[in-house]
Amino acid sequence: RRVISLHDCGDWMKYTALIVEDDHASREYLRVLLGIFGLNPLVAEDGEKALLLMRDQQADLFLIDIALGPGIDGIEVCRRLKKDIRNSDTPAIAVTAFEKDELVGFESAGFSEYLPKPYTADQLRTILEKCDLQVKMCLNTESIQG
Repeated sequence: RRVISLHDCGDWMKYTALIVEDDHASREYLRVLLGIFGLNPLVAEDGEKALLLMRDQQADLFLIDIALGPGIDGIEVCRRLKKDIRNSDTPAIAVTAFEKDELVGFESAGFSEYLPKPYTADQLRTILEKCDLQVKMCLNTESIQG
């Protein structure tokens, strides 16, 4: 078992990532991992809240669950976010338990990457690197225990 402790990331927190995830545990897991990688996470538990949040905020990356609870699904959230000129070039990652070939409208909605659930920190980091974000580990290595 490993214990990981974070220290102040300072200037490393230069990218903001929007997480749209209806499951509390999945949302928190993703929020913590993004913080470890040096990103500043914004969190929305459904599509409507994500769209409202993005009216006043800007994100450098979207991580969107496809099967959101009641309301609009993740594909429609991505489509609406990407319709805004401010977000047209923002990388969007589909985070889902669906197989990629089951996702109708995935690419036309504007998703650039796919992250299958369940995923590891290394898989997330690889996807983030594909999105050309400079992902930096923000770990206090002295507090990692094996």
